[in-house]
Amino acid sequence: MIKLLAIATVLALAYWVLRWFQTLRPEELAMKVWAAFGPYDSAERAATSLRWASRAVFGKTEAINHEKWVNSHIQNFRDWETNGCFEKMQNVMRSGLLLTARGHDFEAACQRFRDEAMADATEIMGVLNEDLEKTGHKLEPVKLSDGTYSVAYKKIWSDDEIQRKERETGEAVLNAIGKNLLEDQSSEAKQLLSFLAVVYQTNICEALEAPKDVGISWVACLEIQDKDPNSETAKTFRVLNNAWDSNKCDIKTERIELHLSKEAFTKTAIEKTAEDIERIFSSDQACSEYTGARVIRKKGGEAIAEFREHMIDKVQEIVTNSNPFIAIRKALINSMESYIRNSAFFWEEFRDRRENIYRQLNASGAELNDEIAASFAMWADAESIFLRLLQKSMFENVSQDDWWARYSPLYEEYIKNLYRAALAQSEGNIDSMHALMVKATKETTEKFKSKLFESE
Repeated sequence: MIKLLAIATVLALAYWVLRWFQTLRPEELAMKVWAAFGPYDSAERAATSLRWASRAVFGKTEAINHEKWVNSHIQNFRDWETNGCFEKMQNVMRSGLLLTARGHDFEAACQRFRDEAMADATEIMGVLNEDLEKTGHKLEPVKLSDGTYSVAYKKIWSDDEIQRKERETGEAVLNAIGKNLLEDQSSEAKQLLSFLAVVYQTNICEALEAPKDVGISWVACLEIQDKDPNSETAKTFRVLNNAWDSNKCDIKTERIELHLSKEAFTKTAIEKTAEDIERIFSSDQACSEYTGARVIRKKGGEAIAEFREHMIDKVQEIVTNSNPFIAIRKALINSMESYIRNSAFFWEEFRDRRENIYRQLNASGAELNDEIAASFAMWADAESIFLRLLQKSMFENVSQDDWWARYSPLYEEYIKNLYRAALAQSEGNIDSMHALMVKATKETTEKFKSKLFESE
């Protein structure tokens, strides 16, 4: 028996050693690396990861020769997502690949994958730092001893300089809130304004007049709602403010009738998108106006070509849809939400604690880190630019009533509450007020989207 066990042990060790030093075919190695960094919550995330894996195995220059093979897998990802089986199919695919995902070649390729992802993130951080450094901080990549990466948030100004800038920014926010309320002529806005005037008069003993004063009163009520939700002030403010928020969901844009034939409309939309891409990426001035476009442009011609192919495919899907008017709105909403979800980790409120949020969200099966969040935020930002240009030129006139501008703050508030709840969960506070606010703000955003997606 002892001899049999010894033989079995030797055979097992021999098998393990052979597997460890095995030489995998490059395509097989790339797929195993791709599988190791999943699961992915969308076809686009899976596609970007496969491109990183391809560059990690073949190298940036040689990877161009394997685009056909990579794109065939990417098309499968998109088809799975369209058919509603993306999660199931990628799980099956990854399970088989991960059974033999080991060895020196595999570990080395995984490290190159991390380096590749971080290189993309570093370029993005350079663009983000253009704005972030105006607040006295900057982001820097840090390679850890285990080969993984982290992002350091560094202070480059003195505390006095930062506090002065924060005061200026705070005043600008208060003025913006007050200006929005004072200029809104709806009955909901007027009722909320009257209530805020009473609160301001009661506490400050002065009449509420200036936009900044309105903003101060609104923020004060928001804090009361968070700290003392059962008080009369909080209850009244919640009802009036929710009514004002809900009023923002009214969609008044008019559909422009499409006089072209379906074939001509499809051709025109694709040509218009291609022209916009060429116009923006070929101009320093035009590209500088859009953060996502700047990031892609800095990566060079290969990245621009990849983005152009992606956008043309997306526009083709939209305009050949049975209801292209609804399809363009859905595509825009998806881009907007992806940008907000991924960029929010770097907002001032969350950037120092984003690792805690990642852990909470990843516990439900997501795969989030700084590189992924930054990369997808910039991709979605660039995608939304060209979708919105197409929307304005061929679908609807949004100059009088911009539903994009109406929806963004609503979704941002939902994401804020979601991440606040994740932080509260990480601290053991499962009954936090933020968890309740997640539900409330989610309902508001869903109400907005249901109006957008109503067929005419």
